[in-house]
Formats: sequence, C-alpha cells, structure tokens
Amino acid sequence: MELESSWQDLSRKGQSAHNMRRTHLQRAKKRGSWGVGRFYFQIVGDDKRRYTIYYDRAPTNDRRGEWILYTMQGS
Repeated sequence: MELESSWQDLSRKGQSAHNMRRTHLQRAKKRGSWGVGRFYFQIVGDDKRRYTIYYDRAPTNDRRGEWILYTMQGS
C-alpha cells in the first residue's frame, strides 16, 4: 500500500457553521474543533486500485469518529 496524498477539511457544515463567533470560526477552520472535520487519504493498494478514504471526526456512540471508504478506482 502506498500513500499518494492527504488533505483535511476542518470546516463546519450545516447548522454548526452558524453557531460560532466569526473570529472563532476562522480559527476553527485552521485548527479544527472537537468532533468537526475530516482527514482524507488517497492510497494505492497492493491490488493497484486507487482508494480515497477519510476519517470523519464526528463522534459516534463511543465518542470516536469513523473511517469511511469514499471512492475506489480501478479493476
């Protein structure tokens, strides 16, 4: 497995984008807030397929985020 690239999206979406002061929102876009944001990874698997996965920081019942398979390319 090989990591091709990674990026993050720490922006707030929906209603949570409107419940912060503007100065706090700008800081949160750079550093993140608890339970907000996603970390994306594009990898090439041993099977030569390209996968995009992300870790969603939104807490589930056990107060942890979850890993999501976003896209898979190749045969």
